[in-house]
Amino acid sequence: MRRRRVIVFDNDIVITGLLKKFFVLRDYDVVTYLEPVICPIYGKRPECDTNGPCADIMLVDYSMPVMNGIDLLRTQQTRKCGLTSKNKALITGYADALDRSAVEELGCAFFEKPLDFKRLAAWFDECELRMDLSRPLGLIRREVRRPSKGDVAFQAAPSDNIFTGVAVNRSASGLCLKIAVPVRPDQILTLLSPNPQSARSASVRWIRKLAEDDYLVGLQFVGSERAAIMASRSASHP
Repeated sequence: MRRRRVIVFDNDIVITGLLKKFFVLRDYDVVTYLEPVICPIYGKRPECDTNGPCADIMLVDYSMPVMNGIDLLRTQQTRKCGLTSKNKALITGYADALDRSAVEELGCAFFEKPLDFKRLAAWFDECELRMDLSRPLGLIRREVRRPSKGDVAFQAAPSDNIFTGVAVNRSASGLCLKIAVPVRPDQILTLLSPNPQSARSASVRWIRKLAEDDYLVGLQFVGSERAAIMASRSASHP
């Protein structure tokens, strides 16, 4: 069984930070974006071309750059988004100016800012009853990754040996690394640097074996809360 995934579209870093903490405690894979251009339906595609929904729950802010939340949800519906509208919600701090009937017609939930997390939790419980965790999720587009080069030292555990990989590309959310040791999905790696205070954690999102002792891995940076949870889970289930 895979982990649940939530996608949050919101350029308010305070809100996304609170939602990240909330979902991490519920053991979700949390993906956040500042604007909707990352969604596969954005642009001129006639239909979404991912293999299944990109997430189990989606939260969309009304006021975003490029496209407002209602337009995004409406376009997703028109272009056959794989995620049911019942597991999508619009969040906004501009409730007075919002056309609520449009949200109701789409079949999505609606929450005002500041968010009532007790009410949100009740809605999440309902959404989880509709999730099929045996169904693989579609791939999601992340930020544009720019070519990168240079060695990156890392540890698979605090007491583990220090290994060195070669960066292939990177973005604000993660990097692609070429390494010589096998790792597993969701494993937490500690990326080291000459300055100990600059070390950060990253989760293994995918692995591709290129040759014997030669692997390409996609890493997503994670916060300290999720890193601690994932490290604990890995220790309990080697």
